Amino acid sequence: MIDLASDRAVLGSANTLLTSRQRSALAQLARRTFKTLEDHRLVQQDFDSWRREQCIKACGLRITEASNRHFLQLQAHFYNLQGRSEVAFKKALKQQTEERNWAMQKLKDECQKASLCLTYPRAIARAKYKTTDLESLESRQIWHLVFSVRRRDQKNRAGKTGGRKAADVMDSVLGALKARTQ
Repeated sequence: MIDLASDRAVLGSANTLLTSRQRSALAQLARRTFKTLEDHRLVQQDFDSWRREQCIKACGLRITEASNRHFLQLQAHFYNLQGRSEVAFKKALKQQTEERNWAMQKLKDECQKASLCLTYPRAIARAKYKTTDLESLESRQIWHLVFSVRRRDQKNRAGKTGGRKAADVMDSVLGALKARTQ
């Protein structure tokens, strides 16, 4: 079963536009890259049109239109243009693993907050994804586990037991016992 609300929540953070700090960092990196290429007489146009063109080449969008999922991709592109291929490679690799690592950390945080160990999400993973190895799951699958742990914790905090509060269950059990003894 696909949890559409979970999917929307996962995509929401990735699709958020870049912050002004991120845009500024990319613009500064682009400026340094442009300067390097200009010094070697490899650029024939002005900075703004060059930057716009390079951003569109890297991710298909201008910096002002780019979202969080494009940040590392844009950085990698500009570092690669500078000739710093090792840094570019690390940024590209980080982009591939960052979302998954973030989801794993969030799962651990939610389990700790709910006073659960990782056996609970492993049991869900075994039922849903046929594996208990959380490291083998994709980020989307890990996010589904995060939301499952969160929902369970919210239910427990609300004191729900089968849809009823624990005190109500006790009252009905005590009432039934009292009725039998009379």
